[in-house]
Amino acid sequence: TNDIALLKTNTGNLAANAVIYDSATKDTITLVGTNGTKLTGLQDATLDATSKDAVTGKQLHATNTSVTTLSDRVTTEVDTLNTAITTSANTINTRIDGVDTRIGNEVTTLNTRVDTTNTALVQALGGGAAWNNGVFTNPIFTIQGKAKNTVSDAFIAVDQQLGAIKTSVSDLKTHTDQQAVSNLNDAKNYADQQTTTALNNAKGYTDQKTTSTLNDAKSYTDQKAADGKAYTDQQTASTLNSAKNYADQKAADGKAYTDQQTASALNDAKSYTDQKAASSLSGAKDYTDQQTASVLSTANGYTDSKIADVQTQLTASNQFVQVNEVTDAQAASATGENSVAIGANTVVTGHRSTAVGVGNQVSGNGSGAFGDPNTVSGNGSYVVGNDNKVTGDHTFVLGNNVDTQAKNAVVLGNDSASDRDNTVSVGAKGKERQIIHVANAVEDTDAVNYQQLKAAEKSTNNYTNERVNALNSAFNDYRMETEQRFHKVDERFNRQGAMTAAMMNMSSSAASVKGQNRVGVGAGFQGQEQAVSIGYQRIINDNTSLTIGGAFTKEESSGGVGVGFGW
Repeated sequence: TNDIALLKTNTGNLAANAVIYDSATKDTITLVGTNGTKLTGLQDATLDATSKDAVTGKQLHATNTSVTTLSDRVTTEVDTLNTAITTSANTINTRIDGVDTRIGNEVTTLNTRVDTTNTALVQALGGGAAWNNGVFTNPIFTIQGKAKNTVSDAFIAVDQQLGAIKTSVSDLKTHTDQQAVSNLNDAKNYADQQTTTALNNAKGYTDQKTTSTLNDAKSYTDQKAADGKAYTDQQTASTLNSAKNYADQKAADGKAYTDQQTASALNDAKSYTDQKAASSLSGAKDYTDQQTASVLSTANGYTDSKIADVQTQLTASNQFVQVNEVTDAQAASATGENSVAIGANTVVTGHRSTAVGVGNQVSGNGSGAFGDPNTVSGNGSYVVGNDNKVTGDHTFVLGNNVDTQAKNAVVLGNDSASDRDNTVSVGAKGKERQIIHVANAVEDTDAVNYQQLKAAEKSTNNYTNERVNALNSAFNDYRMETEQRFHKVDERFNRQGAMTAAMMNMSSSAASVKGQNRVGVGAGFQGQEQAVSIGYQRIINDNTSLTIGGAFTKEESSGGVGVGFGW
């Protein structure tokens, strides 16, 4: 009875060190390690949208690495694209500014040349001719003798200068048109090329990662499902065999104890009855002769009744306990204080320790072993299973074939291992297991399940997509702005071309009519732009003419003056 009570006490101590659910609902398990508790030897979690398996540090590290790599690549691609856009924008702006500067310089130079030429012209003409802020005063010539020759020489010089100006204007227009077309084509081609390259790279990378992740997840899920089924079958068979062996052993122990107690009680009763009968017979033979039959009958009935009561009590108390030992087995030994040893070849030397099974060796204080044969030398450590060895203090093992030196650890499952203190292991290297049906983590030290990991990955992908979409939108806005600027440049070139065409047609029309005073009107068109020009031509004599004209569009205007000579 004392052994059974002590066994219950030590079993309670075992329960205190076991890992159990926090409540009957079985929705929470709290691990109460002094500095937190590590779960080691985990099998990689099944990775799908509904999985609640605990992920391993390796999986989380791989995800973090992938996220970091993706983030670095996105940042690099974004920086590269931003640099390319900035470079392209700077190049385009530089080219546009250069075109604007060159046009302005050429116009300024042209105006300067026109003013210089006109001033020289009126000085050479004499006769009251004047040029003041674009207003020309017609000269009055009295051509006689040498005076005529001097004016002719001056007109020849003016004609040469005007020819050079015409050539410069033509060259300027040709150069400006070529540069504008070249810059516009370069900008458009570069923008289209960079946009296409960035989109193709992003699409290719996304398709590749999606296919790889899906294939890995399918293969991993199939493998882990097969491993889980095999492990469940193995553990079920092992547990059933252990339970049968333990029940058979306890039943044999109970039967032997019952037989021993029954024989002892029967012998004591018989001896007592014989002694009393002989005493009564020798003391009062006559009285005994008279009362012997009655006393013997009463004593036999009482003895039989007590024996039957003892047998009934023993049967009722030990009907589920039986011990069956081999003939050469050594008796259990419990030499530690308040220790319990049950089972053949079981030795308990630790204080307040318990061992139940065959061949268990418990030398640690406050430790225990249930199964066979187990060796526990650590203090405060317990083992449930077969063929286990524990040398670390305060470690709990539930399984078979476990050999660990870890302290403050929990090792669960067949062939599991742990070589680190303050950890929980459910497998070993190459024999990892999954922890399934893990609730979502709410505290910093809770285990994360795959569903939460998937949500984090989705959030990362959404952030990346938003950044790329925002970048594409900004690039499209910049491209539209650039196109608008080139469109305005095109419109300006078209206006210049329209004014040139109008001036040319005006001068041609005025030159083809007869009369001393001639007025010409011309119209010009280029692209979507229109221009009109008007000019006045004065035939000074048969060999000399003077022409003044101007051209106008809805936004710009230009003017010019010309002198013609012949001989």
